[in-house]
Amino acid sequence: MPAFAPAQDVTEAALKAAYIFNFLVYSEWPADALASNAPLGICVAADNALADTVQNELKGRTVRAHPLSISRNSSPASTARGCNLLYLSGGSLSSTMQSIQSLRDAPVLTISDVEGFAEGGGITQFYFEHGRLKFIINMAALKRSRLQISARLLAIAKRI
Repeated sequence: MPAFAPAQDVTEAALKAAYIFNFLVYSEWPADALASNAPLGICVAADNALADTVQNELKGRTVRAHPLSISRNSSPASTARGCNLLYLSGGSLSSTMQSIQSLRDAPVLTISDVEGFAEGGGITQFYFEHGRLKFIINMAALKRSRLQISARLLAIAKRI
């Protein structure tokens, strides 16, 4: 009789960290925004569980010869100084959108789980549907940022 091993539970933070890593792998920054071999900065604001998981899972990794640099509780004002990807969580939509206002045309991949983030001008929004983590990409915000996201990610995204 075969033995069945129980499925390993995956936390929401681990799932989001995996998505963040894939966004890094399947995205390209303009040459003037990310010099060759410069660190690729990940900033996580207002989500300690995700910051811990990103730190544990992604520390020491590289993406296309860029070592990953991970910051927690970064203020959006500091993103011009080293953050290529900014994850914001919690708070109201208005405060979240106000936090990224200065990044509107900057080559910073903004991601949030705040309802309405993508519709409000953020680039990527995580949401759950039928128990599965999915994401929305705001194509106009992506274009303004001058970032390029692989067709592989765009194919599985809800695009607005």
